[in-house]
Amino acid sequence: MSSKSGPQKGAAESRNTFVEPGNPIPPAHLVAFNSPERLIDQHELEIRIGEGKTAIFDKLADPSSGLPRPIKHGRVNRWLLREVNDYIARRVAERDADLQVAA
Repeated sequence: MSSKSGPQKGAAESRNTFVEPGNPIPPAHLVAFNSPERLIDQHELEIRIGEGKTAIFDKLADPSSGLPRPIKHGRVNRWLLREVNDYIARRVAERDADLQVAA
């Protein structure tokens, strides 16, 4: 029997992890899950803001809603997580301001 000594080189180690100079967005496998520069899909957007597909597209049709515009990624829409987090923060601030006025 042959015994294996030392760690084996896995797929993650053999992957090229070089970030090109001048490229502002690193490859997807280098972007941390909660990185503000990560692009999220429609399903994750629905979960994060608590709205369904129809409500999201209704908000997109209304510029005063404040929902960030999607980035076209091929045939699908993607949203920048930073912009979605900012949208949620604005909604919370509006809610808190309304509570202070009512009190």
